Amino acid sequence: MERFVIIDLETTGVSFDKGDRIIQLAYVVITENKIRKRFSTYINPKRNIPGFIQHLTNIDNNLVHEAPLFSEIAPKLLEVLNGAYFVAHNVDFDLTFLNKELTAAGYTKFTGPVIDTVELAKIAFPTADGFRLSQLTKNF
Repeated sequence: MERFVIIDLETTGVSFDKGDRIIQLAYVVITENKIRKRFSTYINPKRNIPGFIQHLTNIDNNLVHEAPLFSEIAPKLLEVLNGAYFVAHNVDFDLTFLNKELTAAGYTKFTGPVIDTVELAKIAFPTADGFRLSQLTKNF
Protein backbone atom coordinates (compact mmCIF):
# COMPACT_ATOMS: atom_id res chain seq x y z
CA MET A 1 0.00 0.00 0.00
CA GLU A 2 1.38 3.39 -0.98
CA ARG A 3 1.58 6.02 1.72
CA PHE A 4 2.08 9.72 1.07
CA VAL A 5 3.21 12.23 3.69
CA ILE A 6 2.44 15.75 2.53
CA ILE A 7 4.67 18.13 4.47
CA ASP A 8 4.92 21.89 4.88
CA LEU A 9 7.60 23.71 6.84
CA GLU A 10 7.90 27.27 8.04
CA THR A 11 11.40 28.45 8.82
CA THR A 12 13.20 31.47 10.20
CA GLY A 13 14.79 31.97 6.78
CA VAL A 14 16.13 30.07 3.80
CA SER A 15 19.60 29.00 4.97
CA PHE A 16 20.08 26.33 7.61
CA ASP A 17 23.83 26.80 7.25
CA LYS A 18 23.47 30.46 8.29
CA GLY A 19 21.45 29.59 11.40
CA ASP A 20 17.89 29.45 10.12
CA ARG A 21 15.68 26.79 11.69
CA ILE A 22 12.23 25.23 11.37
CA ILE A 23 9.53 27.02 13.39
CA GLN A 24 6.50 25.03 12.27
CA LEU A 25 6.02 21.59 10.78
CA ALA A 26 2.73 20.21 9.52
CA TYR A 27 1.86 17.07 7.63
CA VAL A 28 -0.94 14.79 6.60
CA VAL A 29 -0.62 11.08 5.92
CA ILE A 30 -2.63 9.69 3.01
CA THR A 31 -3.27 6.04 2.21
CA GLU A 32 -5.95 4.63 -0.06
CA ASN A 33 -6.88 8.20 -1.10
CA LYS A 34 -7.88 9.14 2.46
CA ILE A 35 -6.27 11.36 5.05
CA ARG A 36 -5.32 9.01 7.87
CA LYS A 37 -3.45 11.39 10.13
CA ARG A 38 -2.93 15.11 10.60
CA PHE A 39 -0.12 16.67 12.60
CA SER A 40 0.98 20.24 13.19
CA THR A 41 3.33 21.76 15.72
CA TYR A 42 5.33 24.85 16.32
CA ILE A 43 9.01 24.16 16.89
CA ASN A 44 11.31 26.13 19.15
CA PRO A 45 14.19 27.28 16.93
CA LYS A 46 16.27 28.43 19.92
CA ARG A 47 16.68 31.80 18.23
CA ASN A 48 14.57 34.87 17.57
CA ILE A 49 12.28 34.87 14.57
CA PRO A 50 13.08 37.78 12.23
CA GLY A 51 10.35 40.40 11.89
CA PHE A 52 9.92 39.73 8.20
CA ILE A 53 9.27 36.03 8.89
CA GLN A 54 6.87 36.90 11.73
CA HIS A 55 4.91 39.08 9.35
CA LEU A 56 4.99 36.50 6.56
CA THR A 57 3.99 33.47 8.69
CA ASN A 58 2.09 35.02 11.60
CA ILE A 59 4.39 33.00 13.87
CA ASP A 60 6.08 35.02 16.58
CA ASN A 61 8.56 34.26 19.36
CA ASN A 62 5.76 33.77 21.90
CA LEU A 63 4.23 30.94 19.85
CA VAL A 64 7.47 28.96 19.71
CA HIS A 65 8.87 29.76 23.16
CA GLU A 66 7.43 26.67 24.85
CA ALA A 67 7.18 24.53 21.70
CA PRO A 68 9.16 21.30 21.43
CA LEU A 69 12.64 21.27 19.95
CA PHE A 70 13.04 19.66 16.55
CA SER A 71 15.00 16.81 18.13
CA GLU A 72 11.95 15.97 20.24
CA ILE A 73 9.61 15.50 17.28
CA ALA A 74 12.16 13.94 14.90
CA PRO A 75 11.66 10.29 15.98
CA LYS A 76 7.90 10.40 15.37
CA LEU A 77 8.39 12.19 12.06
CA LEU A 78 10.89 9.59 10.88
CA GLU A 79 8.48 6.84 11.88
CA VAL A 80 5.74 8.43 9.77
CA LEU A 81 8.11 8.94 6.82
CA ASN A 82 9.43 5.38 6.88
CA GLY A 83 8.34 3.71 3.64
CA ALA A 84 6.34 6.74 2.50
CA TYR A 85 6.53 9.21 -0.36
CA PHE A 86 7.68 12.66 0.80
CA VAL A 87 5.39 15.20 -0.86
CA ALA A 88 5.86 18.97 -0.74
CA HIS A 89 5.33 22.12 -2.77
CA ASN A 90 8.90 22.90 -3.85
CA VAL A 91 10.20 19.67 -2.38
CA ASP A 92 13.87 20.62 -2.74
CA PHE A 93 13.55 23.35 -0.11
CA ASP A 94 11.51 21.36 2.40
CA LEU A 95 13.48 18.14 2.09
CA THR A 96 16.90 19.81 2.14
CA PHE A 97 15.98 21.88 5.19
CA LEU A 98 14.40 18.91 6.96
CA ASN A 99 17.41 16.69 6.26
CA LYS A 100 19.77 19.31 7.66
CA GLU A 101 17.66 19.51 10.83
CA LEU A 102 17.63 15.71 11.07
CA THR A 103 21.39 15.33 10.75
CA ALA A 104 22.03 18.22 13.16
CA ALA A 105 19.83 16.40 15.69
CA GLY A 106 21.78 13.16 15.20
CA TYR A 107 19.31 11.35 12.93
CA THR A 108 19.61 9.88 9.46
CA LYS A 109 18.41 11.84 6.41
CA PHE A 110 15.22 10.85 4.63
CA THR A 111 16.22 9.17 1.36
CA GLY A 112 12.90 7.77 0.16
CA PRO A 113 10.87 8.74 -2.89
CA VAL A 114 9.75 12.34 -3.32
CA ILE A 115 6.98 14.12 -5.20
CA ASP A 116 7.11 17.84 -5.93
CA THR A 117 3.65 19.35 -6.29
CA VAL A 118 5.12 22.37 -8.11
CA GLU A 119 6.32 20.06 -10.87
CA LEU A 120 2.99 18.21 -10.88
CA ALA A 121 1.14 21.51 -11.26
CA LYS A 122 3.37 22.52 -14.17
CA ILE A 123 2.58 19.26 -15.92
CA ALA A 124 -1.14 19.27 -15.14
CA PHE A 125 -1.73 22.99 -15.72
CA PRO A 126 1.02 24.27 -18.05
CA THR A 127 -0.84 27.48 -18.89
CA ALA A 128 -1.45 28.52 -15.27
CA ASP A 129 -0.56 32.12 -14.39
CA GLY A 130 1.84 30.86 -11.73
CA PHE A 131 2.61 27.89 -9.56
CA ARG A 132 2.71 29.34 -6.07
CA LEU A 133 0.09 27.73 -3.83
CA SER A 134 -1.76 31.02 -3.50
CA GLN A 135 -1.95 31.37 -7.30
CA LEU A 136 -3.07 27.78 -7.82
CA THR A 137 -5.68 28.12 -5.07
CA LYS A 138 -7.01 31.30 -6.63
CA ASN A 139 -7.35 29.54 -10.00
CA PHE A 140 -9.32 26.65 -8.52
